[in-house]
Amino acid sequence: MKTITTQANNHSLLAYQIFFVLLWSSGALVIETGLHFINPFFFVLLRMLIAATFMLAIAIITKAPWPKDAETWKKTIVTGILTQFIYVMSYFCALYYGITPTVMTIILGLQPILTAVLCNIAYKHKTSKAQTMGLLIGLLGVILIVIHDLSTKSMSFSGCLLAVLCLLSITLGSLLQKSNSKMDLRTGSAIQFAVSIIPVFILTLIFGNFKVQITPTFIASLAWMAIVVSVIATCLFYKLLEKGNAVSVSSLFYLVPGLTAIMCYFIFQEKFNTYTLIGLFLVSFSVFITQAKPQKI
Repeated sequence: MKTITTQANNHSLLAYQIFFVLLWSSGALVIETGLHFINPFFFVLLRMLIAATFMLAIAIITKAPWPKDAETWKKTIVTGILTQFIYVMSYFCALYYGITPTVMTIILGLQPILTAVLCNIAYKHKTSKAQTMGLLIGLLGVILIVIHDLSTKSMSFSGCLLAVLCLLSITLGSLLQKSNSKMDLRTGSAIQFAVSIIPVFILTLIFGNFKVQITPTFIASLAWMAIVVSVIATCLFYKLLEKGNAVSVSSLFYLVPGLTAIMCYFIFQEKFNTYTLIGLFLVSFSVFITQAKPQKI
């Protein structure tokens, strides 16, 4: 009976992982499409408003519990600033300033490496030899692509900096979320979206505008980012962090570049050079190594 339960849990976890990677991989393409009709600041603002309203409604309808202590409130708010404001804003802006969806996801593929390093520092956790090898292979793949694109000027330096900021914020936010075990996903997500609305609104006033070209494509892009990626994919990610260790869960991001590249090829007819293809192979392959013998964090 215990074996059957364990197998069911493993199948459930695998389903979560597959669903999360598929949804997360679609984000860059949908953003790229939506940015043809709106500036990144107003796009993010609308996304935040819809996502916050949606999660608040769910929290109220299901009578979800709100944080009961100051520590949970603090961690929830800071995580929201990192993952819903800084991460999302830098992600949208990096794509707006010329980073391609494929390269963007490849740079974010460094998250498992950064997560492992920070775990070593914060939790005094030592990664296995297999994980270390996989992380280094993934790092090599990312470096190969970034150096080539910078040297050929197919990637802007400002876009690269925004991508790095994106990487730092999602990594720190993921680790903080992992330690926030008392947070309810429904109320916690509503809080995280809500606290990001004001800073995004201020940035829109200063750097953006409130102009938008309303088309069926834009509406579909906004709905997908606000509900499917922002709410469903984010909650899946938090659930995976709750069930697994931070390094192994973060290594799922190694699968995102490959899937994003395939989507870009069929949807945008994006062409890839040899360096990108080699980098994609190295980054995608490394996920299987980093998933070996995970340790609980």
